[in-house]
Amino acid sequence: MRKLLVMCCLGILLLLTSCDAIAQTPPTQAVKLALTQQLLEKQQNLAQNLGLKSDGKAVPSFQVAHVTVRNRKKMPQKGFPDHILGEVYKIQGTFDVSWGTTADENVVQKSSPFELYLGTDPQDADADVATWFLIRPN
Repeated sequence: MRKLLVMCCLGILLLLTSCDAIAQTPPTQAVKLALTQQLLEKQQNLAQNLGLKSDGKAVPSFQVAHVTVRNRKKMPQKGFPDHILGEVYKIQGTFDVSWGTTADENVVQKSSPFELYLGTDPQDADADVATWFLIRPN
């Protein structure tokens, strides 16, 4: 009987732990996309500042991989633009980024730290899938 109780408790604990991993807010995929967006914007700004010609296409010359989120913290509205009405999360962690034109020239930078803010649209509260967007604090 005691073994059954212990197994049930472990099962419940495992279930609760797995639910937390599934319900990460914001999800890791949204964080990865936000990192890609930030890096792409920096790449475009650098190219523009160097006077390099652009064909107008926003195609990254890098790949973001191995995103590790160390902290997801819900933030108060204070300090963000007034038009941000949904939930705001501060996300911190590390990621790997690789770039190069060929496999031989591929350069990988590992464990680059990041900090970014992601928000939701309060009008999407009833939707099955939340829409996340990158926020730049004031």
